[in-house]
Amino acid sequence: MLFSWTTGFPNYLPEPPTGGPNATHPAVKLGLSSGSYSQTFTSNYSLMYWGIGDVTHRVNVSGLSPRTRYYYIVGDSELNQWSAEATFVSRPKTGPEEVLDFIAYGDMGYWNGSSTVVQKSIADEISRGERDYSFTLHCGDISYSGLESQSDKVKDTQLWDLFMSEIEPISKSMPYHVAVGNHDSLPGDSGIECGAVYLHRFKMPNQNESDTDFSCATSESARFWYSYAAGPIWLHTWSTEHTYANGSAQKAWIVDDLTAASQAKKEGRISWIIVQMHYPSYCSHSYNGGGGCITGT
Repeated sequence: MLFSWTTGFPNYLPEPPTGGPNATHPAVKLGLSSGSYSQTFTSNYSLMYWGIGDVTHRVNVSGLSPRTRYYYIVGDSELNQWSAEATFVSRPKTGPEEVLDFIAYGDMGYWNGSSTVVQKSIADEISRGERDYSFTLHCGDISYSGLESQSDKVKDTQLWDLFMSEIEPISKSMPYHVAVGNHDSLPGDSGIECGAVYLHRFKMPNQNESDTDFSCATSESARFWYSYAAGPIWLHTWSTEHTYANGSAQKAWIVDDLTAASQAKKEGRISWIIVQMHYPSYCSHSYNGGGGCITGT
């Protein structure tokens, strides 16, 4: 499970961190009771995209027991500076008999006034503690920062920081899984972001947690699609912003992964196959949604 958070630019560093060793000392402490942390995990991943705004830190935590409540803090292990405590329940083991609750939505940008109402409603639902949610799915058009800021890197970064703060009551309580949308990746629709900021802000299972290459030239890659099994489901996420035509790398992955998912269901290892994407793969009109929406069906 990957923990990711942001801080202001540390004033003890001579220049913005670029993901290299010993830039800062990010760490996660967690345990089974509030205020008592029996395990500490560290990394050397800290990165400030474009050299402005907040610094993103990432730490990978392993060995979690299924369906267990953990309490944790994040911070800097060398400076001994830590966040307020948060808590989450780890997802259940994989199996058709397991029960899993999750939250799903899309197009939830900070600029959209209704998003504040929705986010607060979800945060209130979480705080009531009636269900232990395993993750949130955000199926594209994450913050709309590029649409609002266009070529202004400072404004783009500020809007992303505001959006990340807005979703914190959700993302600190469960994994936040995303699919890429046109307002995250396409030129014009995403301003100057072209998928690079999306990759910086969110690390999904197919992306190495130490990856710091987010240039537009390399954004056409398998880092935009991924899958994993959790509880009774197989979650299959692919990109409608990259081609999935016959012969493409993504089409080959889709076929292979859904074949594996179908086999797992046939063998009784899962009960559900859930597919997450931004655009529909089949359309009733001729609009081309990046990957080539199939029409006339």
